[in-house]
Amino acid sequence: MDAREVVDTHMPDLDARLRTTAERLTQVIIDVLPDVAHARKWGRLTFTRNGDWHHWLCAIAPSKSAVKLVLHKGALLADPSGLLEGEGRYTRAISFQSPEQVDVDILSPVLREASARQTEMLPSEAS
Repeated sequence: MDAREVVDTHMPDLDARLRTTAERLTQVIIDVLPDVAHARKWGRLTFTRNGDWHHWLCAIAPSKSAVKLVLHKGALLADPSGLLEGEGRYTRAISFQSPEQVDVDILSPVLREASARQTEMLPSEAS
């Protein structure tokens, strides 16, 4: 399934203005993590690996003005470009206003690290 089909399946009512950004972001996720699974979970197009929906990797969350890539364990990830937004216990997000802002060279290491750390917990919860 290509990115357009994924977005059509899981976000059929997405505003046309945001659709190309969501499709571009979806394509990058699929290209970087070819074994990723996708489903509509928690009202978002969500991605995971190894069937582990409890420890999902990321989700695409459109708003009125942007498309956010929400990273489930974003608080654990390196952020050398300073793109991760949010102060939640775990999740962080990166906002995109256009498909041109979706930079595969910046997102690839973020997605690979998210995948590698998929089941990690914060140190205080590990015991």
